[in-house]
Amino acid sequence: MSYFVSCISGRRVAYLAGPFPEHQQALDLVDAAKEKALEIDPFLSFACFGTCRWKDQSAAPVGKLNAMLGVEVRP
Repeated sequence: MSYFVSCISGRRVAYLAGPFPEHQQALDLVDAAKEKALEIDPFLSFACFGTCRWKDQSAAPVGKLNAMLGVEVRP
């Protein structure tokens, strides 16, 4: 399983950072990812930020803000 920092705005879900093998790694980046997302789009002030789990390792997405947050994804 993989863990992500996620953002939910209405019906839209974004995977901001990840995947991470440990939940704590995603938890540790929630504030930084939220701050960066708000710099990009101030309207995300009304969104929900947190973490989520992805069960299917083979189809896991890559976090949209990984590069901006300095997150390296290993295959």
